[in-house]
Amino acid sequence: MGASTSGLNSTEEIAGLVERVTFFNEESGFAVLRVKVRGHQDQVTVLGSVPSISAGEWLTGKGWWVRDKEHGLQFKAQTLTATPPTTSEGVERYAITIHKSQGSEFPAVVIPVAMQHFMLLERNLIYTGITRARKFLVVVGQKKALGLAVRNDQSRKRYSGLLSSLKEAARPVIN
Repeated sequence: MGASTSGLNSTEEIAGLVERVTFFNEESGFAVLRVKVRGHQDQVTVLGSVPSISAGEWLTGKGWWVRDKEHGLQFKAQTLTATPPTTSEGVERYAITIHKSQGSEFPAVVIPVAMQHFMLLERNLIYTGITRARKFLVVVGQKKALGLAVRNDQSRKRYSGLLSSLKEAARPVIN
């Protein structure tokens, strides 16, 4: 890794909000995290092991600062403890959408279904949400909304305007 620790290796405690999980190995628990640490203007890179971690969790750790030749200043943690979020900012980072979860599994999944969001009530979204749950699934909301979603096997066409924007951008410009 090429870290130089001269003058930086005194033990320190940090605490902050996990902004991004850059890397996480489920087998070893090793993580590379970007954390908004108290007392630091910019996000800090934190390296260490933790059983599980998600953006939005509150992180506390003990360790020391190292300066990596390639990646700069980093906090190398001996111990890390993560707790679920309690602030609205943390909860927003912690929760993810079904779209963002595709290709992943999670120990627990909560799927809210409500008639207020009837445009999103589609069988494929419910199926995707259910199949993300490894051990525990909770579907919260209205029975009517869930029934509508399960019966709705028609995915809506999305009119984002992308095609017309691409055509516009592809037109030759003559000066």
